[in-house]
Amino acid sequence: MGAPNGTSSVNIRLRRWLLDWHMYVGLLCAPYFVLYGVSTIAFNHDISGELEVSYWERTLSAPVTGENRLERARATRRAIGIGGNVPPWRIENRPDGTLHFFISRPGRAYDVVVSADGRQVRVRESDWGLVRVLRGMHGAVASDGIPWTTVWALYTDVSIVGLFFAVASGLYVWWPKNRKRAWGASAIAAGSAVCVLVWSWLW
Repeated sequence: MGAPNGTSSVNIRLRRWLLDWHMYVGLLCAPYFVLYGVSTIAFNHDISGELEVSYWERTLSAPVTGENRLERARATRRAIGIGGNVPPWRIENRPDGTLHFFISRPGRAYDVVVSADGRQVRVRESDWGLVRVLRGMHGAVASDGIPWTTVWALYTDVSIVGLFFAVASGLYVWWPKNRKRAWGASAIAAGSAVCVLVWSWLW
């Protein structure tokens, strides 16, 4: 049976198109939200994993140089072959001339001290295992020298955009269904109320 008018025909085609893409986008983003849920459980229940600490040293063939302490820290990270980010607020020039800084990446952290002459590097490596990797990927940003974290950061952005699309397309497809509108509206209201209550308490 044909559509009653041209507008209805367009609406039907649009709804079919949205339903298809609603499904495909959901499948594309599903792995991210599964991992997001697992990592959220680890956060909520303070599951940290088992810490393993190791110490090692590296002698560099040439002293590390840089315009400032952040550049020196980043140059040292590259010289010792560790991928990760150097938080600028965790860099210290010590009175004895050594440079002290940290390197962070999903699941691991490095406490680094560079000798005054820039040739000797001492490292305290903390390995938190798979649980901390999952927690780190919960809201991960790209880490210097670790290409897969750039891919993951991009996939995270795509998944968030996909979530907004899924919400918008779901609302558009659901609204004309009068018999189900009341139940859907109740679900939206309940979820919104919980969010507002929690955020008002946190605020």
